[in-house]
Amino acid sequence: MSKFRTQQGTVVLSAPFASIDHDKKQIEIKYTPNNYNGWGIWSYGV
Repeated sequence: MSKFRTQQGTVVLSAPFASIDHDKKQIEIKYTPNNYNGWGIWSYGV
């Protein structure tokens, strides 16, 4: 897992993981803004 801090928030990248739905490994990307109030943006893919 990697974590990056930006001026607008924090980005976290997960380690690659296998999925039965996809042939290629996937990673999870999570962005949390500095003014975090209980929501976030998640994206799956390579």
